Amino acid sequence: MDTEDMLNAIAFVFTITMVLYGLNKGFDNIELITNLMYFSVLLILHIKILHRALKR
Repeated sequence: MDTEDMLNAIAFVFTITMVLYGLNKGFDNIELITNLMYFSVLLILHIKILHRALKR
């Protein structure tokens, strides 16, 4: 695992924490949409990295 993968993993965990905190605390619609879009992009990125790692 290189530095880029490590930073992406940290961002992934941080985003999950933000979304769960916001769902418990209450989000504005714009905040919720923005965080879910960011979370979706990170999820797709991690799936792509995992797929590339499994091909090796």
